[in-house]
Amino acid sequence: MTGAAAQQPETQRTSSRVFFAGQWCHFAGASMMGVLFPWILAQKLNLGADLVGLGQMLVQVPMLLILFGGATADGQHLPSYLARLQLMLTVPALALAAATASGALTFEIAVLCGVVTSIIGAFVLPARDSLIADVTPPGTAITLMVAAATSAMFAGQMTGFAIAAAASYTGLLPLLFIQIVLLAGSAILTSRVAPHAGPSRADTRAKPRRSIGQLLKDIREGLTIVAAHERLRTLTLLVSLASLANNAAFIVGLPLLVRDVYRGGSLEQAILFVAFMVGTTLSTGYLSRRKPIDQQGRTMMILFLNGAIVFACIHLGPPFWVTALLILSWGLTAGVGMVMSRSMIQAAAPPLVRGRVLSVFQMAQMLGSPIGALLLGLIIHALGILNALLVVPIWIVLLWGGFSLFTPIWRFHRLEEHANPAPAPQPGSGIAALAPPGEERREIG
Repeated sequence: MTGAAAQQPETQRTSSRVFFAGQWCHFAGASMMGVLFPWILAQKLNLGADLVGLGQMLVQVPMLLILFGGATADGQHLPSYLARLQLMLTVPALALAAATASGALTFEIAVLCGVVTSIIGAFVLPARDSLIADVTPPGTAITLMVAAATSAMFAGQMTGFAIAAAASYTGLLPLLFIQIVLLAGSAILTSRVAPHAGPSRADTRAKPRRSIGQLLKDIREGLTIVAAHERLRTLTLLVSLASLANNAAFIVGLPLLVRDVYRGGSLEQAILFVAFMVGTTLSTGYLSRRKPIDQQGRTMMILFLNGAIVFACIHLGPPFWVTALLILSWGLTAGVGMVMSRSMIQAAAPPLVRGRVLSVFQMAQMLGSPIGALLLGLIIHALGILNALLVVPIWIVLLWGGFSLFTPIWRFHRLEEHANPAPAPQPGSGIAALAPPGEERREIG
């Protein structure tokens, strides 16, 4: 083995560590707003449930631009591209800090800063997920890298939530300064990631910048690929419909539960958020260290029901510590479901259009958030928080029954997955050559 060949595995491992460190910084900084934004609306500005739901809806809508984000990510040198986006995230944080310092913070300004953050985030997420494949050493199962990346994400989110828990005691300004430092640090680390050579990125520097028309064509191709592939279509539809209740319960239900039932502030809100992230981090960390699960669809559907159990129990109004434990258990099963769905999507997506396919899947994860946030806010305003949360288990049970009866999701096994499972198509071969392999790719188990 030559000296260069001997150094290559170590270089790849170092690049992966830098990537994970950058992701930790990014999610630590970005997730602080997950506590601060609802705290600003529900606590600092003391708005009603309808306006809290409206505000959360407005900041979720721009994430639907994620399709453009995925189409833009394909063909980019991802480390430098992602680093620029992460640096741009400091701008709305600076604007929010300026409004807070001048005493001009209002519902409109808070929402505007949240909307700008969401617009940038719509381009960050598909680039980040595409980069996971690029830092995965050849021959390494993507399930393991997705689980490790998910663990880094949730560890960062837990850190951000823990820092933001002090909002009721320190005020916004010190926390916004910490957020800006973390986001800038993530940009520096990401810019130093060195992706390994592979068919999905071998010619990225040679590709010209694409027009809006070309981006729209890329988006249509991504939607076509997902719609034509049974596995991609089923998983994308499930996460889209599930997000109507799950995402709304997290971003609207929990903050209002803390305020209206437990009479708490940013600390109690952060405790529930951290409890969820502890659960997801534990489960994804465990999955990253064990042999990949073969019966992925079956595992995902069994654990999906836990969300219904959790919110049916919360509807009864238990003590706060019981609610925190219930949210922890929700996080444990949600983490497994996230890894299962992401790894199945990663394995089935063809490398050259992976960014587009992932952006469709990510958009599906967020598609229900704006509608769900608004509807849940209105339902809470009309029925009260505890009665409104009963909508969540009802919706989950309906989805579980429908997908069990009318889709083959229970039969989805683990694909033989590696970072680059398929060769690049020949130039001019068209969309047919990019169509993802169906279930004919060998399944394990």
